[in-house]
Amino acid sequence: MDWENYCQCKNCKAIDDQEESHAGSMLYFVNRMADRLAARYPGMMTLTSMYMYSQKAVKHMRPSPNVMPCLSSIKCSFAHPLEMRSVPQNDTFMNDLEAWGKMSKNLYLWNYTMGGAYFFHPLPNVRVIGPNIRTFHKNGTRFLFEEGGPKYADFAQLKAWLISKFAWNPYQPLEPLLDRFYRGYYGAAAPWMRRYMEELHAMSRDRDELKHPMKMWGVIDSPALKTEFFE
Repeated sequence: MDWENYCQCKNCKAIDDQEESHAGSMLYFVNRMADRLAARYPGMMTLTSMYMYSQKAVKHMRPSPNVMPCLSSIKCSFAHPLEMRSVPQNDTFMNDLEAWGKMSKNLYLWNYTMGGAYFFHPLPNVRVIGPNIRTFHKNGTRFLFEEGGPKYADFAQLKAWLISKFAWNPYQPLEPLLDRFYRGYYGAAAPWMRRYMEELHAMSRDRDELKHPMKMWGVIDSPALKTEFFE
């Protein structure tokens, strides 16, 4: 769940210490469960979240072939592509992404495109959607879930469009997609909506990334997004 309350009993602690990660005891349990299920349900996959306290990759253990580890970007900052490692949380995430991607052929990535504190407050991450999906793909991600949707984000329709396009082809350029969407969706309002998006993203990139990371939680309180701009 969304917490850091991992088990600290001596058996779990021994596994976690050996693996140098709290994912150790989780993966030990899930592997055994998946092995038992395999006999009864051939071909069925077991998904488990490597999330919050269990994000760090294990050192020795490996996921069973029918286990799907799910890594989450919930702690990351989205002002710049994750691959830039501009804040410590992103650097840690990239290390874990690279490690899990090498040890599993069934890596699942749970990414975020909206703010969690208040859905309709801007999260200026349009320009990182494509680069981040490319990063996931290059590091062995096989399954992708982008949390957002038409009711739960600023620029929700644009983000859904870009996610769909980049999931189909992560290596295509962004600008033709933006031009096509703005013309097709906003019509005569396209220049004004495009200007708003560009100024919003420029403002977010001017922030002090180390002091004020652009995370899915807390963006609404960020001093980088000035009240005067929205007025």
